[in-house]
Amino acid sequence: MKVRPVDVTNDIQLRFQFRIEKRLEDCNIDAWTAVTQASPLFLRPPFLLALERNLPAALEPRYGVLSDAHGAAAVLVGQILTVQADRIPRGPDAAATPRWAKAVVAHMQTRVFLWGNFVGWGFSGIALRPGVDPTLLWPCIAEAIDRAPQLDASIRRASIQLVLDLSASDLDGGRELERFRFQALMAEPDMVLALDPGWQSFDDYRGALKAKYRKASVEMDKQLLQAGCTVEKLADTRQFAGELQALHLKVHEQSAFRFVSFPRGFIPALQENLGSDFICTVVRQGERILGFITTLIDGDTALAYVVGHDVEANRELPVYLRLLQSAIEDGIARGCKRITYGRTALEPKARLGATPVALTLYGRHKSKLMGPLLTPLLQALAPKAGPPPRNPFKETARPDRPEGVSPRPCAARTPRP
Repeated sequence: MKVRPVDVTNDIQLRFQFRIEKRLEDCNIDAWTAVTQASPLFLRPPFLLALERNLPAALEPRYGVLSDAHGAAAVLVGQILTVQADRIPRGPDAAATPRWAKAVVAHMQTRVFLWGNFVGWGFSGIALRPGVDPTLLWPCIAEAIDRAPQLDASIRRASIQLVLDLSASDLDGGRELERFRFQALMAEPDMVLALDPGWQSFDDYRGALKAKYRKASVEMDKQLLQAGCTVEKLADTRQFAGELQALHLKVHEQSAFRFVSFPRGFIPALQENLGSDFICTVVRQGERILGFITTLIDGDTALAYVVGHDVEANRELPVYLRLLQSAIEDGIARGCKRITYGRTALEPKARLGATPVALTLYGRHKSKLMGPLLTPLLQALAPKAGPPPRNPFKETARPDRPEGVSPRPCAARTPRP
């Protein structure tokens, strides 16, 4: 995509140029890699290329590059999503959605653009060049985000623009976004399990649990074994790609916000691109796969990523819960410090010992008239309940709380007027 870059200047007259591309390959992948080397996996080329080549039908990718005299100073991952009214809201959160919000959504077909990742979580949309001062660069990033619709007609047609997900340490960026009519919104938290450095095996994790939680964990294995099930690693996901996709779709259709689903080739592409940092665990009953989970190793973090399971089988057997536990096995085996489970299904993740890390997204409507209505609409559609209080660990064995974790349900910072 060839566009005329726009000039961006911050308060102390540092000059940058900003351009937007449709393909990562047009952004100079070596330069992108250099900027994102210490960034989350969702921002790095191995993940982005796997996704770009296996895009969900509703998504269009965009990539932004903010450059100074030394090259790329920041890179941004963007996505355009076409939202259909029949995709939201469904599932367990639908009953809690106000009638007025349902009425609006029932007639809604709109385009949403975000800097971030619909198929990820956390600070997945913006990476700053290592060593740069964020306080100097964020004003320019915010201005570039504001000007993005000038560069791309598809972004310009999007009614809603979002930036996600900012943690407590990124709120300087949030303040800069507020200069351009972006408003802070409460997002469902990331559920994070801190791993004790002393745990050398999954049995060590189980040994740290209170008796009733340890017993429940052990009973899962017994119940699966009695049903003729095994828990095993899947060496070749391409061979079972259709089966994995079908299981993913069964879970996807139960979700309240079913924006995108993964095509058949995405999981095999992830395995090919990530190599040993990709792990797929399945619960198998004979020749039949009842469920699977993918664990992505991102430095000292293990991401419990795509999950799928047979809904009927899961009513009879603890397929999903056992798969969540397998990510703990993977993280401990790879020497990780934490497991991040992402959003949704907060209660079973809390039962494992995961606690919520607050995330904030920022949104604006392209119409200044509609802008004030955006925050209450999106907030009304967002899940309300935080994770239930759980402490499955013995008091003497509880791991340290991860940085940024809130002991209470998370709330967004109140935006400035």
